[in-house]
Amino acid sequence: YLPLQKVLKYWSDRKKWIEEPLFKGYIFAKVSYKEFFNILNTPGAVCYVSFGGKAQAIPEIQINNIKTMVHQSEEEITLSFKNIKKGQKAEVMFGALKGVKGEILEIHGQNRILIRIQSMNCSLHAKISTEEVRIIEEEEYALQNS
Repeated sequence: YLPLQKVLKYWSDRKKWIEEPLFKGYIFAKVSYKEFFNILNTPGAVCYVSFGGKAQAIPEIQINNIKTMVHQSEEEITLSFKNIKKGQKAEVMFGALKGVKGEILEIHGQNRILIRIQSMNCSLHAKISTEEVRIIEEEEYALQNS
């Protein structure tokens, strides 16, 4: 299974909707024990995703959840491996809010973060991807906001 999503790509002379893999570099394969080793003979296949030297099986319910999300989502799905938590200090790295630093108060999925900007004594709601945020240490935050 190769989950695809539609993404609007921009070139200098045009823009176009294209389909691209949701998980770049990954394809899900349901194989029997007998087929397990033959899959790696497929051109382009490198290895199975593994932890501790053991290939990991993805439960079918999770594959079905991915299928449902891909088929029902009208917006681009954002994939993130960042572990962002409430209370962490962060700096926005891209877009109109670039350079804004604050404390993460709430996380709504992967696309909506509530950041409190301390110096203005207010809260700013921003619909931004977690990929647009850089977590900063308390010491760095204190130095930059003093």
